[in-house]
Amino acid sequence: MAELTITTLNALVKEKPITKGFVEQVYTYTPILNHFKEGKAMYTVKGGNRIMASIQFGNLVGKNWTGSGVVVDPTTLTRPAIASEAWYDWAFYNNASIIPYKEWLLVQKGAYTLEDYAKMILKKLAESTARDFEGKFFNAWNSSATTPNKVFGLHQLIYNVDDLTDANDGTTPIYVGDVKISELPEWKSQVDAYDTTKSLILNLMHSVNTVTHKWGKPTLILTSQAIYEEYCEDAYDKSGYLVKDEIATKLGFSVGASFNGIPFVFSESSALDGTIYMFNNNYLKFVVHPDANFKLSPWTQVSTTNYDYIALEDTTYSMIVSNRAAQVKITGVT
Repeated sequence: MAELTITTLNALVKEKPITKGFVEQVYTYTPILNHFKEGKAMYTVKGGNRIMASIQFGNLVGKNWTGSGVVVDPTTLTRPAIASEAWYDWAFYNNASIIPYKEWLLVQKGAYTLEDYAKMILKKLAESTARDFEGKFFNAWNSSATTPNKVFGLHQLIYNVDDLTDANDGTTPIYVGDVKISELPEWKSQVDAYDTTKSLILNLMHSVNTVTHKWGKPTLILTSQAIYEEYCEDAYDKSGYLVKDEIATKLGFSVGASFNGIPFVFSESSALDGTIYMFNNNYLKFVVHPDANFKLSPWTQVSTTNYDYIALEDTTYSMIVSNRAAQVKITGVT
């Protein structure tokens, strides 16, 4: 399946692997994974037992976890001040679709201490984060534009962080590079309306030729599964463009076609319905937040800083699109 993931996107821009860094940091600095790795089920810190704090006082709004015949109603839970320090470290894991309540209870009782179980949890977390990032990435990609450059990171896509401040002094706004997050303009790529009087292949040819002449040939074409399959059928029948694409495979796609030598892949994200994207990796790159610097507090320390909270779900990488016009979007594909 030719589906976009964080790993694949990172491979495209040829920078430090996001997933690798993300996994290493979470595995190193998150208590529960170390509990499993070291054969421990609990570790007591100021604020109470960390695992129980996650069950009782975590971010459970909108979740109903069940286990051992017990239904936990999030609206009945409170988070006393004594547990607030632990809450930040556990917020990342409070997702019922990732770790069911019953499994949390078993963890608390010490029933699971194997590293394999920790790896299973981490795999689910990585997959969930990739899917979440994917959809929000395309929502940002579709945003209106007022300037040619747009900087955004996972922290901006996942959270509304305009009001968050630097953990050191509590007043300094968060920056990505030299750009203040709260002042970032919205943007979008070059947009081509789908011409219904022409075939899908001719529409693709027009957009590729236009952007290639101006900015260089795209390095990846991404669309919905339905459009991808339509292209495959048309290409086989009419143009011979479709070939097994080694570049797409190297980028992490298990299935890949190509259009005029450009990897042509799909994602199941609904954000791509009726839309085709063309990326040029010459204008895409990742940078590390200069203040957060992709580092969480050691798991033996209980931290309540904004950066630690964000970093639990945010790799603190930011994506810079240096020229939005070099990226193409075809809309209204039928």
